[in-house]
Amino acid sequence: MFKIAEPKNFGVWLETCGETYLFGNKPVGMLPKKILKTITTYDYFFNIARFPGEENWQTCCSLGMEPLLINSVQELKCLSNLTQNGTWKGNSNYWTAGTQKDCRGSWSWCGKEGTIMLKDNITWDKDQPDNKGGREDCIHLKLKKNNTTGSAQEFVLTDRNCKDKYVLACKVLL
Repeated sequence: MFKIAEPKNFGVWLETCGETYLFGNKPVGMLPKKILKTITTYDYFFNIARFPGEENWQTCCSLGMEPLLINSVQELKCLSNLTQNGTWKGNSNYWTAGTQKDCRGSWSWCGKEGTIMLKDNITWDKDQPDNKGGREDCIHLKLKKNNTTGSAQEFVLTDRNCKDKYVLACKVLL
């Protein structure tokens, strides 16, 4: 079991779908010093801690957690349901534990039990994955918004360059 001093300094904690999640959403200055050393001036400008994909992995592990991996369509829908009532307090772009680095064209989750292939019916965003520029090997969780109202609609997956910076998302190891 993990123990974190002042867990609210890391972001929004949610217990749902039978799991506990951490969605980073805290200003850079509120993070512990050991994590702050990896953050750039660009991140300070946006005032939310953002990491490349591999640093997301390392940061989650340093907290005794794992990067977000979505085991089923039901889990993705359950997370999407959190956004439906207009009270979502998180960001809209997160890293996950998903990648195609080891086997091009085959997407998988890298979790505590090893590699888990993505289910065929997982919800990707329209025209995703597209491997734009041949450099998109990591899976990004995006909060898709309603084009008319601008309100949160659902979470979908997209592929992104692992060097891009997004907000941290972790899952408690059970």
